[in-house]
Amino acid sequence: MSATMREYLDIILPSYVGAMFIAIILRNINEQLALVEIPDNAINVISDLCLGIFLTMAMMGLQSRCAEPGCCVSKRASR
Repeated sequence: MSATMREYLDIILPSYVGAMFIAIILRNINEQLALVEIPDNAINVISDLCLGIFLTMAMMGLQSRCAEPGCCVSKRASR
């Protein structure tokens, strides 16, 4: 029976961490062997787009939580 990382180390990692490790390995292999040539400006554009989407989703999530009645912000204002 295989044990999970939580059983050994009491660590829970988000599911996307595995994909990040694979991407790091593939990127380093590609840098060493030059299998696929990807221009740096293309990587910059994609990373800027992904960061913008992530920040937008994070901010929208914060706004929806604070719009609920009894939000922590409204509790602080009433003190």
